Amino acid sequence: MKKLNIIYVATGATLFLVLLLLTLLRQDVPFWDEAYYLENVQILKDLGFTIEFLINYKGPAGPTFALIHYLLSPLTNLQAPYVRLVNIMFLLFSIVLIYKITKRVNGKDSIRTALAISALSIPTVYTITGMALTEMFGVFFLLIFIYILINAYKENKNSWILALFAGLALSLAILSRQPILMILLALPIFVIDYDEGFKIDFKNKKFTIFICISFLSSLIIPLTIFSVWGNIQPASHAITGAGLAPKHLILALGYTALYVLFINPTFFNIKKDISNKSEFLLVSIVPVLANIFLLKVSIAPFATIISNLITNKYLELYSLVCGSLLTSLGLLFLYYFIKKQMLQSNKLIMFLSLAFLLIIATSVKVTHQFSARYVAQAFPLLILAVNYNREKIKIIDIITLIIGGLLGIISLESYFLN
Repeated sequence: MKKLNIIYVATGATLFLVLLLLTLLRQDVPFWDEAYYLENVQILKDLGFTIEFLINYKGPAGPTFALIHYLLSPLTNLQAPYVRLVNIMFLLFSIVLIYKITKRVNGKDSIRTALAISALSIPTVYTITGMALTEMFGVFFLLIFIYILINAYKENKNSWILALFAGLALSLAILSRQPILMILLALPIFVIDYDEGFKIDFKNKKFTIFICISFLSSLIIPLTIFSVWGNIQPASHAITGAGLAPKHLILALGYTALYVLFINPTFFNIKKDISNKSEFLLVSIVPVLANIFLLKVSIAPFATIISNLITNKYLELYSLVCGSLLTSLGLLFLYYFIKKQMLQSNKLIMFLSLAFLLIIATSVKVTHQFSARYVAQAFPLLILAVNYNREKIKIIDIITLIIGGLLGIISLESYFLN
């Protein structure tokens, strides 16, 4: 392992240990979304996994969270810090899975650990991990599905047992965070031959059967639960998906652009990917002007901290400036990401990229508020997509890992200080 790789991995390991230590020392009782979703564990204890439990279920996210915390409650007693350590362990399991997947798609042995550790460069990962929130279970089971899927694709084989297990893992991911359901729309990429005019590709017949079994088996449990709710979430929370919120989609794309800068700051090659300066200026400046005069997308990162430093008047300006920058970054990212990732022949890159875009696109249906957690729930797909065949770690990668990690820790601590 080269020197920079060692430094990168050591830095990531240090950040993980800091996160673990902070979680162990934080004795605050569960609050906010933590307390709200943990109420479902007691409902599950009282009613069992029954139709009555599903009817009385609280929150828009699915019941995987309640089920896992119910199974682990003898160890955690649903008390801090133990109830929060569950997500820390699932982050560790997820990093291992990213490493295992990278081993199948990346030829560079020396860089695989570093690519998996890049998860710790994403600030929002610290929030969804350092608190007892719902996203990490979705991330973990999504990665199990991706791992089995990629192995089957690489070997062009079908195993009914593995296909059913992949479907079960995806079911648990969907029932953790329902937007993960959108990954199913990306699966046809594997069975379509684009060179032959969008025809079914029969060259990978065994893998096509694997996809069909996984697809169908992944829907059995979720559709059964959705039929009880009459929606993809409990009826009492159906309002969160009423209407459209285009601003939230723009913000999701903006946060994605920032995540890419943290994960792989050299992902876009300026000379190769962004060679046309006029095109770049057009795609970057027009969104800023459109936001200032029309869209009015605004967001205040680290609002709790910033509000203590500046007046409300300047806070509004800060929000608009951040919103405009994110709008420009988001649309720049989308434009060049599609050109780089989707207009090519590598089906794995296309699948990972499209699946990620489809999942974060559901932000447009979350009308009551925006949260960077809606992007973070799909972070493994982004890591795998932008690190595909990556060859080396550079000094800039270590810098962005440190910055992303520090921002993540500050963001996490701000929830407890608020």
